[in-house]
Amino acid sequence: MLTLKSPYAELTAAGYDKLGVELQRSKWRQIWVSPVFMTWWTDELPNMAPDGDIRDPLSQLVAFSARFIEGEPILIKGSDDSGEGVRLMRPDESGVWEMCSSDTRVFGWFCRRDIFVAVNAGYTKTIKDLKLYPGYRDEVITHRNRLNIPDPSYVDGKVYSDVLSNRP
Repeated sequence: MLTLKSPYAELTAAGYDKLGVELQRSKWRQIWVSPVFMTWWTDELPNMAPDGDIRDPLSQLVAFSARFIEGEPILIKGSDDSGEGVRLMRPDESGVWEMCSSDTRVFGWFCRRDIFVAVNAGYTKTIKDLKLYPGYRDEVITHRNRLNIPDPSYVDGKVYSDVLSNRP
C-alpha cells in the first residue's frame, strides 16, 4: 500500500520512475511518471511534429520539465490559455492537474507539494479535437485509486501555492 510518509519507494514499487534524474540537481521539485507515461515519452513523443511552437514537442516538454524540477516559477493557466504551465482540471474536486506545453498535455496529480505524479499524456490538438479531457482525468483517478493511497490521497490544492513552491 502506498503511504504518503514514503511515496518514493512505494511509487517505485508500483512501477513509477522519477523523470529527469539528471536534471534534479536541486531536487526542488519532482516528477514521477507511470509506465504508461514512459511508453508515450519514448514511443510517441519523439515522433510528434510541432503544431503551436517552433520547437518539437519533445524539446518543449524537456524544457518545461527542467524548469519545473529546478523550482522555477510555473504559470498557472486558465482554461483558455495556450502555451506552457499547469492547470487544475475541471471538475476541480478530483485533484487532477494538467501540465501543458504548446503541443502536449500531461495529466496527473500532486501526491505532496512539489511532487507531481504523471499518469499519461498526449498531443494537444488531438486531445482538444476529440474532446479527450474527461478520459484522461478519469484515467488519473483510476491510477491513483489503484495505489490504495490513504486519505488524503492527493494534495487538495486549488491554487499555485497549495501544490507548488518556488526556489528562493
